[in-house]
Amino acid sequence: MSEELRAAAIENATIGAAEVPLHVARLSHDVARLAQTITTIGILSAVTDAAAGALLAHTAVQIAVMNVKINAKGLQNQELAEQWLVECDRLEGETAVIAKAAMLTARERGGF
Repeated sequence: MSEELRAAAIENATIGAAEVPLHVARLSHDVARLAQTITTIGILSAVTDAAAGALLAHTAVQIAVMNVKINAKGLQNQELAEQWLVECDRLEGETAVIAKAAMLTARERGGF
């Protein structure tokens, strides 16, 4: 295999290795939003479970983002890597805010 073909194969494998956890981060962000909504409008007995779900979703985003970032370091396409990093930072930041809001809402509604 030529060096160019080898480099292209590694690049494609790296992209594939990062796209899966990036998708997980996106989905986990959505889960956190849904869980936070439940803390606001759900029945009282479900608010702590929903808050826990938001926290777990935030953790899932953090783990997925670490995987994307480690793969982005090895990517030759720096423009794509930068897009991933920007999206990861946004997802991680937003999910942190969502999880905190879910906890605060659960505490407020639960009276503790």
